[in-house]
Amino acid sequence: APRSGAAALAQLRTVLRADWRGWRGWAFEDLVFLFLLTALVLQLLLVFDPRYRDFPLATFAVPLVAVLAQALLADWPGPRSGGWAAGALVAAALVGAVQEGPANLEALAWVGCALLLAAPALGRRRTRPVGP
Repeated sequence: APRSGAAALAQLRTVLRADWRGWRGWAFEDLVFLFLLTALVLQLLLVFDPRYRDFPLATFAVPLVAVLAQALLADWPGPRSGGWAAGALVAAALVGAVQEGPANLEALAWVGCALLLAAPALGRRRTRPVGP
């Protein structure tokens, strides 16, 4: 059933009253996930329907710098970062590299970019409690 305007306004008031301390942590994690998901979709399009598509190097230059800075500062992404998206991006990027071959340097540059985007989400260390 469609929501009424009153229900939407009540939802908005709830969000606005929420405690926003620590928003930088989850906001960055959500952005990293969006970058990974977008890169994954574009890479899948390059794998399955590459005609008339460009490699999105310029699109992901700034997100790549941000993700690498986060990784170099040892501020690994949290649990919402989407390890599954990173793993799928790595797999699709490797398939794309095989399809394009070693002669296509732009394709290899994009594959490198995709692997670097996925590395922090795949490389994070999960801590588990010790003991029973």
